[in-house]
Amino acid sequence: MTSKYRKQPSPRSIAGTSRSHVRLVLTPCARPLHMFRTVKELVKALRDIVIIQRQAVEERQVLHRDCSLNNAMIVDLLGGKSRGFLIDWEFAVRINPDIKYAMGGTKTTYVPKTTSNTMELPVTQVVQSFSDDLESLFFVFIWICIKFCGPHGQVREDLGNSIPDRWNNMDLESCAAFKGNFFASTKEEQRLVDEIHPYFNDLIPLATEWRATLKDNTEKPVSFNDILTLLNSHLDRLPDDEELVSVVKTLKESAAALNERVEKRVASQFFSAELLKRRKSDDDSDV
Repeated sequence: MTSKYRKQPSPRSIAGTSRSHVRLVLTPCARPLHMFRTVKELVKALRDIVIIQRQAVEERQVLHRDCSLNNAMIVDLLGGKSRGFLIDWEFAVRINPDIKYAMGGTKTTYVPKTTSNTMELPVTQVVQSFSDDLESLFFVFIWICIKFCGPHGQVREDLGNSIPDRWNNMDLESCAAFKGNFFASTKEEQRLVDEIHPYFNDLIPLATEWRATLKDNTEKPVSFNDILTLLNSHLDRLPDDEELVSVVKTLKESAAALNERVEKRVASQFFSAELLKRRKSDDDSDV
């Protein structure tokens, strides 16, 4: 079929040209959220992500719509400090007046609770606002508290049929109904408390208060200030001991890495100098 066109000249042909294949090898610029170093760093990163969401909505009229475990990150700054941020904005949309959009994001984070507005729409359409992104962040938070057992990504032994497992293995409609029940039932609150790993015990009050704040999120959407006030109040209550230990450890590791690089550079320069001396000596011998 294409044989008669194969030898015809083409204005877009690259025949007779040369190309270079280039590969860029980059180091990671950040850590996933579940690689937090301390409980306080985790909560600070969550607060930073809320601030980013607010800036996107209020300053740019953009909705992220995919706040998930793999899109929430922590970037390390100088002096052992860090900051949370969001990546993967391919599902982001410009906010429109009727707040109806094509389905985007991941089921484990944003799935709309059963409401008349949403269930009347086609399956590919949802009513979605920034309050739903804030709800997604809550589910990321409790996923970490249930599925992990410590800092640096320590994965917990599988509980089996935990809260995240249940909503992750449902179809869309069942998951929406389950999430509605999760916020309405007092039994679900107790189940949440029971499933949180002991390492995160200091965050149980935050988990229960955040859940209570989102209880009426469909009828009375939460605001950015609601969640920021909540996170800041709990940050003030968390102890600094773990954070101080982590900062000292980070600084020591950075110093050790810097020292190793310096030693390698000195060794390399010494080797180059010795090599030049030997070559000069060999040249003098030949003369």
